[in-house]
Amino acid sequence: MKQVYTAGSPQEAYLIKGLLQESGIEAFVEGEHRGWLLGGVPLSETYPWVCVEHDEDAEAAQELIAAWATAQPPDDDSDSSGNNGKD
Repeated sequence: MKQVYTAGSPQEAYLIKGLLQESGIEAFVEGEHRGWLLGGVPLSETYPWVCVEHDEDAEAAQELIAAWATAQPPDDDSDSSGNNGKD
């Protein structure tokens, strides 16, 4: 078992898990219920993570995740018309 991704939410973690499984890589999500932790626990310690069952799949999994991440549209508020809000 090897951790290959730390997600910002349980939904993102399960999306990544599904991506890996569709490619034939056995994966699972850990820590999805840690979001309720409060107090002295840093927020980053409450994020869920995705692991692969077989360590030898880790590199292929990370390549798939990187390809998926670069294919996502930018997460910004720019105007889709290309003029950045200017007429």
